[in-house]
Amino acid sequence: ILTTPIKDEDLADLNVGDHRSAYDHCMQIASLSDLNRPYCLPRAGNAAVLAGDVDAVRTALTQLDTLGTRGRAIDADRHAMRAGIAALEGDTGTAIAEYRAAMTAWRDLGLPWDEALTTLSAVTRLGRSAPGVDEWIESARAIYRRFGATPMVDLLEAAVAAAGPTTAPEPWVDPVPDAVADPISDATATS
Repeated sequence: ILTTPIKDEDLADLNVGDHRSAYDHCMQIASLSDLNRPYCLPRAGNAAVLAGDVDAVRTALTQLDTLGTRGRAIDADRHAMRAGIAALEGDTGTAIAEYRAAMTAWRDLGLPWDEALTTLSAVTRLGRSAPGVDEWIESARAIYRRFGATPMVDLLEAAVAAAGPTTAPEPWVDPVPDAVADPISDATATS
């Protein structure tokens, strides 16, 4: 049972890019009842990923796991939060695999809003060069526009701009050319 009124501005923090405040509000709402928790904790986790706060993501994920709530959508939320944790810790391979699992689930379940939120997280944390991210961006743009979510389109575009252009990784180049003169060998050869 909700004991305090929830104001529109409480839920709008994410729309204006105030990710930390969005996390705090979602956690506050989650604390009001167990009924709210399975819905609010994933949103809190997503906001924490966007805020770059790995400990807050872990807190939301741990609380969600403690609830024991099961289901395909909740499992997709868990994939998305684990992806964010991996990305924040620099484990790109795990992050990509977890984001893919979440995106596949969202599409299979017909949950476009969750797909678009996960895309915002992925582009913010992985950039555009990660496999699949550019495709997800195009889909998220279309989703946000279809829902008339102009502030979310703006957030996505800002994340895309911050991520920079899509580029293939630079090939590794040996910093020491093969024909480097060995000063010791050259000195003994002239003596």
